[in-house]
Order: sequence, then structure tokens, then C-alpha cells
Amino acid sequence: MYVTFTAVDLDPAKWDTDAAIRMLETQLIPGLKQAPGFVKGTWFGNEHAGHGLVMFETQEQASGALQEIGSTVLDGIDVVSSNVYEVHTEA
Repeated sequence: MYVTFTAVDLDPAKWDTDAAIRMLETQLIPGLKQAPGFVKGTWFGNEHAGHGLVMFETQEQASGALQEIGSTVLDGIDVVSSNVYEVHTEA
């Protein structure tokens, strides 16, 4: 299994926590759930930053999804980092 981990900064003048969560639920998550190899995802953050951890079956599938995330640029949301990691263990 592989995960994408993405960190973003939110412009508080354009995004509040509720608006960011609505965008995740209505735009980002539905598309990711349809991505090849999607297993599960978790999103968390505060009023200034957001983080997403999304698990895929293969490295290629995770990398493909990462390219999609990188191409989705919204006004007031800056991608700080976005990488693919191999899952070593879970609890």
C-alpha cells in the first residue's frame, strides 16, 4: 500500500474551516473515491492549514492521484507539499 500526503495553506480571507470542509466533501473526495486503487482517506486541519492522507493499492495509483491533486489549484489554497510514501505498518 502507498499513501499520498498533501499539506496546504489556506488564505483565511477566502476560506474558513466550514467552506474548506464543504469543498472536500463535494469536490475533492468524490473524485478521489473513483480513482483507481483508492482504499481510504483522512483529511484534517485547522483554520490556517489542511492535510490529506489518502491510501492506494499501488505506487503508480498513488502517483497518478498525486498528479491530479497537484493540478487542482483553487484560489486561496496553496499546496505546501505533496508526496507519495510507502505504508510500512498500521495499527
